[in-house]
Amino acid sequence: MKKKSLALFATDVGGAIQLFYFATNFPKFDEYKKFFFFKGDSKYLLKKNSIFNNNLNFDLVICATSMNDYEKKVINLAIKKKIENWVMLDNWTNYEKRLVFNGKLLIPNKLLVTDFYAKKLAIKHYPNVKTKQVPNYLLQSLKIVRKNNKKTNSIKKVIFYSSPEVYPLGIDNNEKKKIKWQNAEESNLTREIEYILKTNLIKNKTRKLIVRLHPKMNYLRNKSSFKYKHIIERYGKKMENTLAQTDISIGKDTYALFLTKSLKIPTYSIVRGVHKRELTFPVSLMEL
Repeated sequence: MKKKSLALFATDVGGAIQLFYFATNFPKFDEYKKFFFFKGDSKYLLKKNSIFNNNLNFDLVICATSMNDYEKKVINLAIKKKIENWVMLDNWTNYEKRLVFNGKLLIPNKLLVTDFYAKKLAIKHYPNVKTKQVPNYLLQSLKIVRKNNKKTNSIKKVIFYSSPEVYPLGIDNNEKKKIKWQNAEESNLTREIEYILKTNLIKNKTRKLIVRLHPKMNYLRNKSSFKYKHIIERYGKKMENTLAQTDISIGKDTYALFLTKSLKIPTYSIVRGVHKRELTFPVSLMEL
């Protein structure tokens, strides 16, 4: 009997990881032949990627979401061809923009979420789309890894999961605007790091601050003016490995904070308004 086919699309790392763990662990998908079409920052997850030829001849299509058009084009094509299509929402931000393509709201067959907060937001923004909460297989895997990973070093890793303030659409095609954005984000990140270094979280000599750069901020690795290059996490380290080795977690409103909190890791936000998402962290650092 011929297996059904499942195609998975993603660009951003966060969405890709969540989608990858779901696709490879969800029992129903054992019956499917899987094709991964990961682009951009998420390519590192796969040793071998499938090549997408725009035909979209699959039984089921599942997309992550990003602020790029890649996944949106696929969702739009799947809707036109009447192919069963699902969308996984991996974050809690910009829900109102994640399914808008060329000014039109895309309506997939189903929205997938992995936590209660995301489900509430999905229902609020897309009341006419079926929303289903599915197991968070990434989180389950991380719990097992942390349980089996015996720490031998006394130095605690304080990971700052950095993220840009904004990333304007179309900026990649405008060099002048891109340079201006990069300079602004360098200034923002420098200010955030210096703020964190002054807190009691880092003053202890048994703690080491490591900055995990958001993929959009990787340009700072080679920028001579950035003075904190020495504490940037090495390039290409898998997100799940970082999460598994974190002793103290700091971020803004990144989804990594939800994961570290769920792993019972001391988790801090430098955004005062994060409580508006109904997620309470142990301590909320004051607004920068």
